[in-house]
Amino acid sequence: MVDICKKYDVNEEQANALDIFANTALRAGAGSGKTRVLTKRFIRLLLESPDIELSDIVAITFTRKAATEMKDRIREELTKYMESSSSEAERKRLAELRLLISTANIDTIHGFCGKLLRDNYYLLGLDPLFAVTEEVDAKMKLSELSEELINEYTANLENEEKLNVIIENYSTNIINELKGSVISAYKSLKELGIPIIRENILLDVNDLNNPTTVLEIVAAEIIVELDKIYSDYKRRENYLDFNDLEVLSLELLQNEDVCNSYFSKIKYLLVDEFQDVNPLQKKIIDKLTFREGIIPKGRLFLVGDYKQSIYGFRGADYKVFNDACSQILACGKVEHLSTCYRSTPNIINAVNKVFNHLLNPYESLNRPSDKVKPGAKVELITYEKETIKEKKAITRWERVKKLIADDKNLDEFEEALNAQYEKSNISSKKDYQGVIIAGRIKNLVDEGFDYKDIAILMRSRTNLKTIENALEKESIPFCVLGGLGFWNRQEIMDILTLYSLIFEPHDRLKLFSILRSPIFGFSDDMLLSMAGLMRSKEEGNIINLLSYFESEADDKWIVTRAKDIFAKLLPLGGIENAKNLFNQILLHTDYMEILASIPHGDKKLRNLEKLINIIDEYEQKGVYSASEFPDYIKMLQESSGMDSEAFIDNEDSNAVKILTIHASKGLQFPAVLIPDMDSNIDSISKRNKQILRVNNDGLVTAIGLNDKMETDRDVNEYYKEIYQTKLEQEIEESRRVFYVAATRSEKFLAFIGQNLELKDEELKDQNSFMKQLLWVLATKGEIPEILRVNGEELILADKKVVNYPEELIRQNQDLIKNQLHKNPKLLPPLIKPYSKEAEGILNASMWLNYRNCPRKYYYTYIAGISNNIIVSEQVEIYRGYDDVGISGADMGLLVHQLLEELDSKDFTVDTAINKVATKYKDEINIPEDKILFDKLIDGFIQIEKDKENNHRIETYQEFTFRVPIKKNLYLGGVIDRVDVYKKDDKLTATIIDYKTNKINDENELREKAKFYEQQLLAYAWSLSQIPFYKGNIIPIDEVSLYFLSLGKEITIKVDMENLEHIKNELITVSSWLLGNKVLEDYPCQTTNLCKFCEYSSFCAS
Repeated sequence: MVDICKKYDVNEEQANALDIFANTALRAGAGSGKTRVLTKRFIRLLLESPDIELSDIVAITFTRKAATEMKDRIREELTKYMESSSSEAERKRLAELRLLISTANIDTIHGFCGKLLRDNYYLLGLDPLFAVTEEVDAKMKLSELSEELINEYTANLENEEKLNVIIENYSTNIINELKGSVISAYKSLKELGIPIIRENILLDVNDLNNPTTVLEIVAAEIIVELDKIYSDYKRRENYLDFNDLEVLSLELLQNEDVCNSYFSKIKYLLVDEFQDVNPLQKKIIDKLTFREGIIPKGRLFLVGDYKQSIYGFRGADYKVFNDACSQILACGKVEHLSTCYRSTPNIINAVNKVFNHLLNPYESLNRPSDKVKPGAKVELITYEKETIKEKKAITRWERVKKLIADDKNLDEFEEALNAQYEKSNISSKKDYQGVIIAGRIKNLVDEGFDYKDIAILMRSRTNLKTIENALEKESIPFCVLGGLGFWNRQEIMDILTLYSLIFEPHDRLKLFSILRSPIFGFSDDMLLSMAGLMRSKEEGNIINLLSYFESEADDKWIVTRAKDIFAKLLPLGGIENAKNLFNQILLHTDYMEILASIPHGDKKLRNLEKLINIIDEYEQKGVYSASEFPDYIKMLQESSGMDSEAFIDNEDSNAVKILTIHASKGLQFPAVLIPDMDSNIDSISKRNKQILRVNNDGLVTAIGLNDKMETDRDVNEYYKEIYQTKLEQEIEESRRVFYVAATRSEKFLAFIGQNLELKDEELKDQNSFMKQLLWVLATKGEIPEILRVNGEELILADKKVVNYPEELIRQNQDLIKNQLHKNPKLLPPLIKPYSKEAEGILNASMWLNYRNCPRKYYYTYIAGISNNIIVSEQVEIYRGYDDVGISGADMGLLVHQLLEELDSKDFTVDTAINKVATKYKDEINIPEDKILFDKLIDGFIQIEKDKENNHRIETYQEFTFRVPIKKNLYLGGVIDRVDVYKKDDKLTATIIDYKTNKINDENELREKAKFYEQQLLAYAWSLSQIPFYKGNIIPIDEVSLYFLSLGKEITIKVDMENLEHIKNELITVSSWLLGNKVLEDYPCQTTNLCKFCEYSSFCAS
């Protein structure tokens, strides 16, 4: 054993699995090196069986990527052994094997089956040039055929009696609902490998008075016919789908001569990820390994981990792996890999203690050595429902979009559009969770992690947007990887809605949705007026409707533009192919220009480019019309195809990775955050009353009817049993999904979600990750390795966050801390400048601080020195106000939060007083603070009273922007307020910035205004690049400073033609702002305020 360990560089557990003379089932825990063992076993077969041919070995992997990686590892291993061999003959043999590895039988199960069928095509009457159809194309064809078939079935008079029975008892919509259920049932039957004939799939054919039985008969007849015409189609077009590959391969191996031939050819079979094998695939493997109930010695090696079986929705069954282990034990051995090299001891211990109670059986993970440092504790980050101050207010659009399509709801529709809606900046629990995640990520970076070390693993895409919003707000770079994001991007949904509308011009929801989008920029008030016009004119034609509305609308040019675009696009629906039609849409809407000019436009354009590529591939298939493209996209979404978002950041960039738990399988990350712990796993299954279900014997059952003639899962016992089994399987699999997520982490692991109260005592009733974890803690006791963290402690202050090179920040912090603790008078050590051209995101506040004092800017932002590092009693902290209960910065934050929540268009003194009285009464409880706060709010009220706002038509609070300055360099930030005015048909905008500084006199007021002038002009230049008002760029007339302590406004006129110097100066100083220079390049700006500077004790000046 020692020789094996040394020769193949493996531990003792792994060496046991390399016994090539014994059939072996390897139960391999997470991070235990199973892929390494699979490769080493392949290598040992080549090294220690001199007569072996490469074709004697077949290795089955779960994905093509895994197959390619395995071939690469084998090449590397062969090279190593070839170079160390002293035998010339052996070196030559290994060199020849290395050259042949590209031809090795290392492939997926479907790749193996495809080759098997091509080699024996004549025995099954196949054309050897058959093509394997993609999943999305198979779904498209099944959808098309089932719709045609159901139409034919309903039109056949022989079926009239049966149809009347189910329509009268179920609903008039039952036939429409049948289509999706028939396809789902058909696929389930195919996965079971059961011949689809009427007698096989029907339990009862006699009780024709029972509407449920009749529904089952109708469904079965349609399914049988669907199988026939789909098979005819594939035969005619020379297609096979993935299920055909499995079914036909098994049929081929039923031929005794063929089976014996392949049994002789294949001497060794290695199968990876066996826990993801389905029953049909297991039968194929059995045909290649068993002879008279026995597997010859050393023939079969399979590796898996039932705890990581998470593909039940694809037909995988972890019980297949357990059964295979039992079979091998009769003629071989079962080995275990339990040593986890991936995670820290604290993570390993926490995982063991949690999942020992959630999974049965559970094989514990072991630490490689007791000398390894324990690492950080696993964090359970929770927040209470009560801490979320209010739920996100419903918007006008959220209410009305469900009412648009139905004529019966026009009154309710108009009422919804006229209703008043609250404004709220405190959002739902998922927004709250996003802020917590951003806060923890910031802390992780402070603790030494890079952004690229951090992964957010999500169960589904449901709450992706709220997490993205939180990360964007804090300028945290991120990229969304496979399985998430793309189809839910607003820019993709908008352009696809417009495309669909060309073929469905009477779809009101699509029309109103696209008019409301940035493509057309209709306001909710415009939609209200248009809805009334639609009702009074009883007009459904888009062009006519817009022509009527054109004469009545205030913003006539918006309506005219929309009418002209539709006039050009609508006639193209039956003329152009999909690619040409899409190009015409882009041309006439200027959509690419619109995306390029709005925040995150670069990412939006990349997504649009990806959609263009999908359309190109669609057109190249040559089998679909332009009108079928929307349906194709739906099928593509269901197949999770092309679903990762197209980001400029990639897997190797310094960005947080966001991906699904399923997509993370096989990967590992230094830090892992698992959000949505409180989300119910079975909510979709409970909501979805699927009409048909198929049991394991292939019987098709239908949902029953109760006494009230309502669909009820409990009425039909067979249906109920299948549904309950499915639900239990989902919850059981969810615990394995939880395990996979928890075992991806190397150094840091956090579970995040709302704290929940356990109501059920049984494990089977715990239908969320959070409930499962809390169930363990409640019934088995607290786990020392898990630290409970109050999520409120991670809520970030509303501040502007700057991205600086992470290497610079940490390098400076470490060096400077060491020096300052020795002698605070010493200058921090210098580091080498970055020669790379400045890239990143600047903001106006950075620029302002740099202009004030470059040296202080360096110490604060580049070196990252904080006040708690500087231990000097001579430093006086300048606060701006007298020493009151809260700091000037916190006071300013509170004032900004209040003003952000006020609707400036309808501002009154009473609204401000009410807000202060109700919202901030607990936060401002010291009399001095209350006086100061009231003074600042009174100052705001006084300024607003003195302004002329008659022509103001729109106000934007906390306007977030990011605009390109040059390649890979952006200016971003948040503007307190932007007012849009319309006078004499001319639109202008004013930028307003709130200042809470203590101002003593008029001279200081003018000095401060001069100080902030460049910051506001930078805002003006940025806004001049963005079509922020209904898709249009509005000239900035003036910028305004509200000095709230005096109740005075300073207005600065903007000369739009002379703002270019702002951009040029930002480009010039960008290397300094981003930390690409050394300390000597940041001069000290000596002023009379230096004595108040916290860095004065060691500043060279």
